[in-house]
Amino acid sequence: MKGRIKKIAGGFFRLFMWVLAANVLFYIMGELTIDRTAHFTPSYAQVDLNETLGKEVWSAEDYSLLYRQTGLTEAGLRDMAREDIPAFSRPSSAHTR
Repeated sequence: MKGRIKKIAGGFFRLFMWVLAANVLFYIMGELTIDRTAHFTPSYAQVDLNETLGKEVWSAEDYSLLYRQTGLTEAGLRDMAREDIPAFSRPSSAHTR
C-alpha cells in the first residue's frame, strides 16, 4: 500500500514539475519577445507649463494644453486643485469656455 501511495505522489510531483517548467519556459519566452522599445512620441513639442500653472484662472485653451502635455483632463485637474496640491491649488474651478 505504501509503495502505491509513493508511486501516486511521485506522479503528481513529476506532473507539478513539468507544469512549473512549462510556465517558466513561457515566461522566459515572453520576456525575450516583448518589445521594450515601444513608446508613444507625440507629434507636438514639449512645453514649459510654469506660466500656465501660475495663472489665477485657466481658460479652455489652458486646460487643452495641460491635457496634451500631462494627460490630465479638466475634471482631474479640478480634483487636484481641490486637494491643495501646491502646483495646482491656485486656479479657481471657474473658467471661460
